[in-house]
Amino acid sequence: MSFQGARLLCRPILEPGLIEMIGFFSAVKSSLLSTILILVVFRTPPLPAQTVREGAIERGSFTLHYRTVGTGRPLLLLSGGPGFDVDYMMPLAQRLGASYQCILLEQRGTGRSQPPTLTAETINVGLMVDDIEALRNSAKFDRLVILGHSWGGMLGMAYVAAHPDHVESLVLVASGGMDAGFAPIFMDNIIARANTNDRQKIRQTEAAMGSSSDLQAVYQDLFRVMVPLYFFDRERAEQFMAAGRKESFHPQLAQLLQADLLHNYHVQNQLRHFNRPVLIIQGHQDPMPEGVALESKATLPNARLVFLNECGHFPWLEQPDAFYKNLETFLKSEP
Repeated sequence: MSFQGARLLCRPILEPGLIEMIGFFSAVKSSLLSTILILVVFRTPPLPAQTVREGAIERGSFTLHYRTVGTGRPLLLLSGGPGFDVDYMMPLAQRLGASYQCILLEQRGTGRSQPPTLTAETINVGLMVDDIEALRNSAKFDRLVILGHSWGGMLGMAYVAAHPDHVESLVLVASGGMDAGFAPIFMDNIIARANTNDRQKIRQTEAAMGSSSDLQAVYQDLFRVMVPLYFFDRERAEQFMAAGRKESFHPQLAQLLQADLLHNYHVQNQLRHFNRPVLIIQGHQDPMPEGVALESKATLPNARLVFLNECGHFPWLEQPDAFYKNLETFLKSEP
């Protein structure tokens, strides 16, 4: 069964009282990378609002934007995708901002951080790593604590590989691997959860992508089918989907970055020598292969791995108490 060409590239927009969840999966079939990125928005009890401060640095032909919440040690939040705005991580920043200076980076090609043209010369992993280093230098941070979700974990590992002395600690949440090899299994795990009707809808949606004049509507149809497959509790996912938003995403960025990942993202050898503390959190029911987290744990000398049960690709949503307990204990243990 071929699911090539399916792409749901959703740009999340955060509204008061909403959390936006994003997940993605990639599949490599006949040297092609197919990707589905899924957006769910659901209502959550409001957190005490903390002041959000704006920041920006010039990056040649464009301005790189970021926002900060809280004060204290710098904690960089890297969103998933690739290609999603960072807004869906704002609830994390509001929670952690009581003790840390949370930095929500609008990765190049997302949010307001828009190069004038998107090409392989302006969108690649190396440049995104350079953006993080430029932000660190501009803010005069000695070291960063980095928390990356999904693709954001991969970007965090790429930064560690390039600048290990500038990272205090690393948190990988439902992260992709140290190369792109996990993608076919991730796709297989997603499709294995789909029933016959779901698979038929996915095929119909794929067929519509080549001819539709409203790709966002096509992507929205796809996400309605795919969202439950990322969760342990599918009934709960159905409730969240009702609030999904159509206007999302940065498809050209995602395609360019996925192509670059296939050829230029291999960080395992460098990570073998990173001795700073690492926390890896993954749900047992995450379609991300458990072997990805286990391999990262085996590679990183000072890593701790936590699996959460009854939990899919978004541990802070399905198991918030256990997620924040493990995360905050880890962060507080750092000097």
